[in-house]
Amino acid sequence: MIQRVIYITLVLLVVQIGLIIALHSGENRLQAISPDTSFADFNPDRISEIRITDEEDKLIITRAEDGWKIPSAYGVNADNNQVEELLDKLVTARKGFAVATSNEAAGRFRTAEDNFEHHLEILAGEAVELDLYLGTSADVRHIYARLAGDQEVYALPISGFEIEPEVDNWFDKNAVKRTRDKIVKLRIGALQLEKSGEDWVLDGEESTELATEAVNYLVDHLANLSVQSVLDPDQVKKLFAEGPELQLSLTEDEGGDINYEFVKADDHFVLKTSDSDVYYKISSWQVEKLKEFTRAKITHSETEENQPDDGSA
Repeated sequence: MIQRVIYITLVLLVVQIGLIIALHSGENRLQAISPDTSFADFNPDRISEIRITDEEDKLIITRAEDGWKIPSAYGVNADNNQVEELLDKLVTARKGFAVATSNEAAGRFRTAEDNFEHHLEILAGEAVELDLYLGTSADVRHIYARLAGDQEVYALPISGFEIEPEVDNWFDKNAVKRTRDKIVKLRIGALQLEKSGEDWVLDGEESTELATEAVNYLVDHLANLSVQSVLDPDQVKKLFAEGPELQLSLTEDEGGDINYEFVKADDHFVLKTSDSDVYYKISSWQVEKLKEFTRAKITHSETEENQPDDGSA
């Protein structure tokens, strides 16, 4: 009987010691990883490459002297603001409390190495500054995330659509956008416009009165063209063989001429500019608007032709 009591006492003692060790370890763990701990510890200015992978695609964005590029998309410019915003969100994010701490949970939230929604790697040269497995959405502004090598799963304050590895989500849609006030010459079809002080004049026809509103609309529209996607040169070069449907050029006050060529393709146009090797898909309505600008459109002749013969309003 005495031996039985001693045995039970020893078992209880071992259990108590185990609980004390477990609790002590847990306290140390909680102290080591406080809710205010940074998710990432890197200098955004040193980052040279971003890699985003899902089950089907891998996108690599690299830093160049003149901004971020997407090498796999014929070196097209990435949206610098978008890239910098992602890096800023990562470096300022705080972990908060872990939502799970097991390998089983990592799989459940799709943040496991062999079961993930996205794999995000941030590099400075050859050094991996951040290695994250990103899973399902916690809500519209958070996504479950796990640092490679750790078990803890957290809710990272970014959304899933911000890290899709698709070129169209990352390239600069304003790649052909120009600063309106820097444009000093414009040629579209047979029209040649030139800046004279604050006004526009027809080349060689300073006495011709222009419709200011129409000219301003033309310049604004051209300066603010936006593109939809990047196209494979091997597939679209042949479309230019018979010549473009529309040609125009502009001159900026601190640069040379930039030529634009537009070719019709199905339900859109293909745009090629002389200052880039990239071919862009551009919506038809933007090009059709440019084609509307004739001499009659930008002079007062169109207005005069539309006036009644008796001069009444």
